Amino acid sequence: MSQRLSPLKIKQSLDTVIQQAILTEPLLAKRLRDLKKWIATKKDGLLMSKVQVLDLLTEIILDSELWLNLIQLSIDERQQVLDEELSSAEKFWIDVLFPSWFRENDPHSPIWKQKIMAGEFNQNDVFLINYLQQDLKELGGDSLWRYILDLSMATDLVVVGNQKLPICIQLTTLAGEGLTKKKENWQNIQAYWNIKRALLVSYYPKGLCYKSLAKIILNDSDTLPAICYIKRSV
Repeated sequence: MSQRLSPLKIKQSLDTVIQQAILTEPLLAKRLRDLKKWIATKKDGLLMSKVQVLDLLTEIILDSELWLNLIQLSIDERQQVLDEELSSAEKFWIDVLFPSWFRENDPHSPIWKQKIMAGEFNQNDVFLINYLQQDLKELGGDSLWRYILDLSMATDLVVVGNQKLPICIQLTTLAGEGLTKKKENWQNIQAYWNIKRALLVSYYPKGLCYKSLAKIILNDSDTLPAICYIKRSV
């Protein structure tokens, strides 16, 4: 996670990036104006206590700045930056999923705006995700977590293995009928965002071996079809 911006810096940066985006990416400008409106009436003192709000907006601002810089480049220059300066997971996020998010309507944004501002966004699996990312890296894989992936796209991690084929991973402890219902909703969300490869992993927390789970996810990232919505229990 990049260094968290202050409320004042976030408001200033939103204004700057909106002006940059108006002519080149008007849909990005529109999405950023929506976020500016979301916090417009909130005093800086209050926002200072909303750590998740600040982290979310910091991520979006930095990704927006990167995206706007990329589209100013020639095709060859842009590809060089994507290949040489970003990891495989970062490249998939900024080149595919991030523009998909700001170009399409986000039906989940009213819900997560309310929840995250109220402090009701519970990251109960944050330790699992952190351990998984460490193990995936040790095994030669690459992964990425973003607030928007989690809040809007039902994705805990983007994972890329040896075959360089990105896959979106959702983790859950649900089983039985609850898992069946979750899979239906999850699959609909993946399809809405035009995500082609996705894996829903149901795990039992007690005695879970993080490295074994990382190996399963990496293997699936390399071997599952180009278009798939798969449920796996471990």
